[in-house]
Amino acid sequence: MAVRNYGIIVTPIGLLFIIIGGILGGIGGNNDNDILLTIGIFTAILGVITLFIGISRLVQGKDRKIMGQIVRPKAAARGSAIWAALFFNITPLLLNNPGVMEHGPPFPLAIVFNSDIDLQSNNYLWVPFVVILFTLLWIVGFLFSGKFPKTVNIFFNWIITICLTFYVNFGLYFFLSTFYADKTGNFLLEPWADATTIAELTAPLIISISILIISIFFLTRMIKNLKISFSNLNVKKKNALIVNIILITAYISAISPIVFGIWLCLTTTTPYMVSPYIAYFGFIFVGIVIYYAISTLISTFKDLGKSQAGEGKAAHTGFSLSGAIFIALLFLTWSPLFLPIVDQGMNNKNNSIYNPDWNGWSNFAEAVRDEGYDVMSIQSSISTVDQLDPNKQIILVIGGPNVFYNPLSEIPYFLTAFRRNFSMFVNEDHGQAGNLLFSTYAASLLTSPTPLTLFAQGVLNDNASYWKDPTFPIIKNFPDAGILTQNVNEVCLSSSGGFLGGTLFGQLGWNFLGSTSSQYSWIDRDNNGIYNANGDTYNLPDTFTSVLQDQESMVSVLGNILEVGLQLGGYSQTVFGMKELALNEPITVGNTTGIHSSRMFVSADASWLNNELTSDESREIRVDGSPQTISGFDNLQFGLNIIEYLACGRDTDECIVVFDEAHIRPEIGYTEISSASSFGATQGYVNWLSTNPILGLVYPLFALQTLRKWIPKEGDKKKVQLRDLEEEERRLSMLSFRSSSFFAQKINWYRQHHKFRQALIQLYRRLERKVNRLLGDAPDRSVTAIMKAIERERGKYMSKDNYRRIQAFFEKMVSLKANKSDIKNEHEFEDLFMEMSWVSDHV
Repeated sequence: MAVRNYGIIVTPIGLLFIIIGGILGGIGGNNDNDILLTIGIFTAILGVITLFIGISRLVQGKDRKIMGQIVRPKAAARGSAIWAALFFNITPLLLNNPGVMEHGPPFPLAIVFNSDIDLQSNNYLWVPFVVILFTLLWIVGFLFSGKFPKTVNIFFNWIITICLTFYVNFGLYFFLSTFYADKTGNFLLEPWADATTIAELTAPLIISISILIISIFFLTRMIKNLKISFSNLNVKKKNALIVNIILITAYISAISPIVFGIWLCLTTTTPYMVSPYIAYFGFIFVGIVIYYAISTLISTFKDLGKSQAGEGKAAHTGFSLSGAIFIALLFLTWSPLFLPIVDQGMNNKNNSIYNPDWNGWSNFAEAVRDEGYDVMSIQSSISTVDQLDPNKQIILVIGGPNVFYNPLSEIPYFLTAFRRNFSMFVNEDHGQAGNLLFSTYAASLLTSPTPLTLFAQGVLNDNASYWKDPTFPIIKNFPDAGILTQNVNEVCLSSSGGFLGGTLFGQLGWNFLGSTSSQYSWIDRDNNGIYNANGDTYNLPDTFTSVLQDQESMVSVLGNILEVGLQLGGYSQTVFGMKELALNEPITVGNTTGIHSSRMFVSADASWLNNELTSDESREIRVDGSPQTISGFDNLQFGLNIIEYLACGRDTDECIVVFDEAHIRPEIGYTEISSASSFGATQGYVNWLSTNPILGLVYPLFALQTLRKWIPKEGDKKKVQLRDLEEEERRLSMLSFRSSSFFAQKINWYRQHHKFRQALIQLYRRLERKVNRLLGDAPDRSVTAIMKAIERERGKYMSKDNYRRIQAFFEKMVSLKANKSDIKNEHEFEDLFMEMSWVSDHV
């Protein structure tokens, strides 16, 4: 006799494997037998997998499939619940804290019960709450899997998808950490801790890539299962919007942990055995996950948007992909007009020209505008500068960027920017300006290189001259630099950085302007307010040294600094640097010859231009230990002088000053939701696709192909025409009903006198005669009997939806005849009349 549920057999086998594996592992561990221990571990793992396979099949019951083909929703929900319990408890919760790998895979239960893992330092305080919440939801979901099977199935499939996304991160971390120069503290790579060549790392590379491939394979399968789960829902028109919001939220949240994978690929601080750009190889796997999730989401939209079978008023069209695109385009079109009503375009970001508070740059932007310059801002991508008038001098102002500059779409812009009328004013604020300037230097090596820029990572202190405390140093030592230093005596900084090595690096191409005192200033790296020759030392990142060692001129300047580092005190710290790259120099573009000018100005601080330091009010400062009162700082005047310098001698109406707002995010939180940024973020994707030097070649073709799908084909046009004709025929039928024959006139009289129930009962008599012929001499005239007769007559030609629709109509008419319900208005009367016509055609 065949077993109808193989879970009855597989479950005990899984338990047996676990027991055998535990026994073998225990014996091997007690006797230091690694082979027996390994066999025991693998046997136990096999047992766990077998056990869950058996349990997931066992809970589905005997008749888990409908007609032997489709798994019942209840069975699918319970099977998903079992697998969700397994995956949740064996998922490595890797976020921005891969250091926990020294304690083993950070599984949820291991994190909660492993005393060696510090929950607070590893940002795992949320894990116990998630474990408890999942346990409660799992119990509730399993208990209600029979009553709400489709909803429960979606929930557990969503859990499994999230878990598999974490496994992709795990595989990615395993793969990238294989290339780390220092593998200390990673239990995964303990056997290969001393490996120094790729050949010696063949085994971990094969294992990590296998984990990546397998996890991506199962992740794509689960994303597909998530689509099937949503597609099985019977969505009513009134609930379509809510369901689609849940759909979008589910897909985005399910793959949201992939953000950690992106972070891993963008991390360049870890020393690699090979080029640090090996991390970008991980984008291949990340791209596969994101692409498949987006394409499946679009496909799910299409499935949910399909019209249900039926005719007349009951048929409706749900939320479709074209509807979503229409809403997105509508938002992009009108958001610049309506979103500022919410926040007036203001925000609270540091160094933003739209921030009127003390930490904003609104004073500086307004002063530049008052000088006659055309002031603009970037909310999306640096590459949008390409769209401005090339005949004008473009001055790009970057104030304290703390968002990564995209190496694919933004850094390539600088390959040609400095060979046009382009100047750049960069202000570092312990963020991404250093990386931007180094990337600019590397990108321009083959053309006209910009100076190499190195910032000391720390806070500039000057005990000789300051405002509030030594972290607010006052720069007084300005050489005569023409328009730059005109009417400038005191410039105050705030938690500034400094150029590495002071004037030492003037040989790298910068002309420095402004410095601190020579004996009492230093860069404080350990934030203790005291200069320490051992602690306040800077070592160049491996990323820089790998590039600089190939440049003989740089090696001659830097010397031993590349090896031992540089002390950050005992000499004047420089904070401002300028460089003239070109001034009215000839340039040929195609067959056209012209001239161009390009200058750079770099500051080691961005806060020096905030509203607090540019306001016109008296200040009490300390110079050489003595208090002094001044009428105000010269920060604003110095900033205006810099803009004039970067204009390269051109009039204000021939210049455009562009402030980069896109690469400044709020200090609290990762994403800004102001009106300008919200619009800029969406617009940025279009700019990125159209201006990227690689994607820009294929994007127009992709856009054209996409538009072709939205333009109705000839067959679609005929469908639309047919639908319109059917609607017109329906309208004419109603008019004909109202104006022809004595019977119709009688019905129309009922309608005019609002006796809708009587009119419908009169009309129903024609359909009753047809039903009586189906029932024959049967005494039972109930709705159930009518439906059985219809099913015998036309059952195999009728869909379930049409069957339920006919049944609902007869129940309504029986209620009207029994005077248990009524028709309240003409619209309801017309709907029921047309429904009666449809039922008559299908009975």
